[in-house]
Amino acid sequence: MPLHVLWLPSWYPIEENPLKGIFFQEQAKALYQEGVNVGVIYPEVRPLRDWKWAQGLKNYFQSSFAIEDHIPTYRRHGWNLFPKMIKQQMRFWIAQADSLMKRYVAKQGLPALIHAHSVLWGGIAAQVLSKKWKIPYVVTEHFTGILKEKPFSTGLEDCWSKPYIREAYRHATYVFSVGRALKVVIEKCAGREVQVLPNCFDADFFTLASQEKKRSPFRFFCLAHLTANKNYPLLLKAFQLAYQHNPHICLEIGGAGELKKGLEQMARDYKIASAVHFLGPLSRGEVLKAMHRANAFVLPSNFETFGVVLIEALATGLPLIATRCGGPEDIVTEDVGILVPLNDSQALAEAMKNIQYNCYEPEVLRNSAINRFSRQVVTQKLIQFYRFTSSGSNHEYPCHL
Repeated sequence: MPLHVLWLPSWYPIEENPLKGIFFQEQAKALYQEGVNVGVIYPEVRPLRDWKWAQGLKNYFQSSFAIEDHIPTYRRHGWNLFPKMIKQQMRFWIAQADSLMKRYVAKQGLPALIHAHSVLWGGIAAQVLSKKWKIPYVVTEHFTGILKEKPFSTGLEDCWSKPYIREAYRHATYVFSVGRALKVVIEKCAGREVQVLPNCFDADFFTLASQEKKRSPFRFFCLAHLTANKNYPLLLKAFQLAYQHNPHICLEIGGAGELKKGLEQMARDYKIASAVHFLGPLSRGEVLKAMHRANAFVLPSNFETFGVVLIEALATGLPLIATRCGGPEDIVTEDVGILVPLNDSQALAEAMKNIQYNCYEPEVLRNSAINRFSRQVVTQKLIQFYRFTSSGSNHEYPCHL
């Protein structure tokens, strides 16, 4: 009989944001392809600031069911009614998950275990549902706020949510971290062992370019939300230092966010606007095209728990530059790219110049991604953990891939 696993993600693709948590959806699909009976429940809790009449008519706290890529998916389409009351947000989210769980079990049967993605709020809800339905659960942590030890506006040690976070971690059969830096923080918080299990990527989609790339202009590509954590000012300053007077270099930036206008002005102030192209939000197909145009990928973040975009870029044969901000240290080895210190524009500028003149074999870069982070590699390991969990055996298991 196939293993039956229910996923409870803390964020997931929705109609108006189909790329939100797309890697959760893709990994669930990979599990299905490996023979796992996987289902999803997801309370869609939108911020009230996004409320419009059209959205309100579509999302009025109704439940829905659909088979999404072969996966039975139950959703509650609602809004965050407590934007200033985070504890009430948590309780409301748990109540929504509880309602969806009842519908799921009635139609799909009781799963062998629950897999929550991120403790806030999926992991905390999973603890409640586990106790109610008497089934085990596991948690994979992805949230940057945990890595920063600041899930909300206050530090983790002083935050009201710490007891809930700690208990959700402690009662899980397994806790997974997507990177070693995050693992250290969780073990400190929860006082228990944490396994490292990275994110994965779709090697059938993220492929090498079919044609040899031009090296003039040499293209750097960065893909991330235009938010403070991604530290685009560092990247623009480094690009100015390295290439202000070089017409044969360009930087393409994909993503949307509240900092776009300020970053465009910064590029003008640095006199690099003609070489820096803001592409806006990109579909997956557009991301792949941008990677196929590019010669190198750069990520200047302040914090990353992992960095899925890094392994996707690596799979397309791009060498990587990233800051030492948590997750990239598990991905960017000397043979695939360069790590630089945080907030060091000169070091980043030097790395960009070095990677331009170093020779990297695209096939070697792609194989590095596949051997460590492909769906098949990560999914098979996850299935082993599932079997240990559902059998009631807490086996010792290697902490790293």
